[in-house]
Amino acid sequence: MKQHIHIALLIILSSITIKGWGQRYFVSNQYAYDLFLVNPAAAALNPDCYAVNAFYQQKWIGTDLAPTTEILTFHKAFRNRLGIGTYGFNDRNGNHREIALQQTLAYGITLLKTKRRITDLLFGFSLMGSQRSIDMSNPLPSGAIDPVLTGGNENGYGVNANAGALLTVNNWQAGFAATNIFPFTNTLYTKENEPDIRMDLNLHIGTSFKIPDRNLFFEPIFYYRWNAYMDSRTEMNLKYYVPTIDPAFAWWGMIAYRRTMDKDWGNNLGTAATFGIIKNGFTIGLEYEFGLTLSQKEYGSSFQLIAGYRFCRDRKYDAIPCAKGLGDEDVWKAGKAKKRRR
Repeated sequence: MKQHIHIALLIILSSITIKGWGQRYFVSNQYAYDLFLVNPAAAALNPDCYAVNAFYQQKWIGTDLAPTTEILTFHKAFRNRLGIGTYGFNDRNGNHREIALQQTLAYGITLLKTKRRITDLLFGFSLMGSQRSIDMSNPLPSGAIDPVLTGGNENGYGVNANAGALLTVNNWQAGFAATNIFPFTNTLYTKENEPDIRMDLNLHIGTSFKIPDRNLFFEPIFYYRWNAYMDSRTEMNLKYYVPTIDPAFAWWGMIAYRRTMDKDWGNNLGTAATFGIIKNGFTIGLEYEFGLTLSQKEYGSSFQLIAGYRFCRDRKYDAIPCAKGLGDEDVWKAGKAKKRRR
């Protein structure tokens, strides 16, 4: 009986969160691990670098038909400041499924370059095509009858676009991006009472620094999202890196606080912690999010697996990506000195 209640609840949530799927927050919420997913301008951020990242996320652990998402990204920046990027995803939420592919073109220009300061401005634009389907063959518990549900699959297609700009000043970054620029509704939802998809506006600010006299590197990131449905959200993230005596190996992780700002001062969404390693350009990490909403407390929180590979021609095994201005030799010396103190 409890399993049937879970299935029925998922169907109800699927029907009332169609616009959430339309906004594809399961993609843009990964910005802390890959900024390219929320701002296409980030495809031109690191000249002459390749980056491949993969994400697997599952929510409501132990619940049938729970939301599950797989994302694969690739982006590369050339020395002429041109950047290209692609990502695809497969999202399943109850009886709903969406697959999509996005292609991005980005470009960067240098506004100011002195001995102490480099200021760059990056622009990016993306086009996306998607296909959605709803499995109507068995949406209700056995024996239940609904004359509206006739079985089979319903399918629809859609296109949309994203654009963004990113300003960098040395280790500081500030970006603005707009997602779902076109007010197009997927052909699966073409009834007159279906509202158009509204544009999301995204703002993010971040930096990177090393603690003086400590072998610790940090990347704080602040993020804010808003749209016309008052679906606003704010997040604070703190990534950290701990190098070792091997310049190609480091520990890393992140702590995050997430909050919705829809009403008054909003409500808590959840907190998350990530822990992982970086070795020879490969990154792997595991995130666990402890949800603070009523539904998350009732049906469980979520986990996410992060994997990636990053290769730059000038620094092949850059284990500390935030350590700008510090070479691998400097990081190795710091780690060796730490080992001697022990």
